[in-house]
Amino acid sequence: MSRVFHNNHHGGKVIGKSSAAATMVSPVVGGRAWGDNLPTNLSWLVVNKLAGSACPQSELELRSLPGINITHVVTLSPEAKPPNSITKIPNLKWTIIPIENFQGATIEDFNAFFQLLASDNDVASGEKNGATLVHCKSGRGRTGMFLAAYLMRFHGMSASESIADVRAKRPHSIETKAQEDSLRLLEDFLKLSQKPYTVGKN
Repeated sequence: MSRVFHNNHHGGKVIGKSSAAATMVSPVVGGRAWGDNLPTNLSWLVVNKLAGSACPQSELELRSLPGINITHVVTLSPEAKPPNSITKIPNLKWTIIPIENFQGATIEDFNAFFQLLASDNDVASGEKNGATLVHCKSGRGRTGMFLAAYLMRFHGMSASESIADVRAKRPHSIETKAQEDSLRLLEDFLKLSQKPYTVGKN
């Protein structure tokens, strides 16, 4: 049974369902100084497509995200969630994929993440496609694990390659053996499944 929860911004209601090169964000975006208001440890894995950070701490940080083209926030930390005001911010979707601290993710968790990324980048949907921000409490272990999973699913990297790549760009990422092992299980799963599909691969 899926543990993913979505906010779709219909009247601010939270709907629960059961079922490349990284660069630090520029302090000036579109003529506005967003940098000081962004979540801690925020950087791009793939510019304008996927970023990682620590948990947003304020409404100001959340409201700064659309200014750098982030339109979807994915929370991995059940113990550290953004302020409740996230459900009221226009043009910002919110999904929770709960992973306990220092633990690995399941194949179901990874697939939920892949599906939302594919949906966000579905040009045929007619929706404006923005970038996705994935975060946990500190933006290290769980965040790094899901960023590495992205590289495996959409860029064809092995578990070892993706772990090394994410750690080079975001030091201290993927903190435990459990997280490394979950990525190796994902690698085995991907080898047995269909070829990776792409979402505007850079």
